[in-house]
Amino acid sequence: MKQIAKDIKKDFKANKETGPSAEITGGVMEGKFLDEAAVLRLESMPTKKDLMQKTAIGVKMVPTKIARGVRAVPQQLVQAVKQLSDEENPDREALVGDVFPKPE
Repeated sequence: MKQIAKDIKKDFKANKETGPSAEITGGVMEGKFLDEAAVLRLESMPTKKDLMQKTAIGVKMVPTKIARGVRAVPQQLVQAVKQLSDEENPDREALVGDVFPKPE
């Protein structure tokens, strides 16, 4: 259908001075009437292959995002422990004191 719409538009452009070889007044798709503008808009519709590709990419992104989130938690924990154990950190006593209070 997309190729037909492209051919029709090409024919309109090629015959601007003399007029198109055929006049489009409308069409029918899936039992619904389409006017001339709707038939010409079919050219911009994505193909079935494009829609399937976008759907596959969207489905693939979900587990990827979950995996990144699951992997980020241990990495953040490692960074926090490293900061707590870093002796050169000036806030080490305050940080460690919050986590491991000194017995009085």
